[in-house]
Amino acid sequence: MGKSVLIIDTPADCRDCTVRSLADDCLATGRHVKGYRENKCRPEWCPLEEVKESSVKRCISHLERHGYIALEFHGGSKKDMQKAAKCSCSVCLVQ
Repeated sequence: MGKSVLIIDTPADCRDCTVRSLADDCLATGRHVKGYRENKCRPEWCPLEEVKESSVKRCISHLERHGYIALEFHGGSKKDMQKAAKCSCSVCLVQ
């Protein structure tokens, strides 16, 4: 099976994580994170891996070479997009 990459702002802890369900489950692992959310920390098993900005740019270049359009939002347009899409990332991909 192939692998995928999702580029999001890395949260400081489970409270601010967009990969957490309203039931306090990590959507990436299925593990319960209520205790981590309440203690404002990230578990050692957190699957999110911070990458350097240069790696993000390489990923976007790779996607664009394969027919995707990467749209990056800043400032007011980013806030508008977050409200419309209910998403906290700053890059949207369209094929």
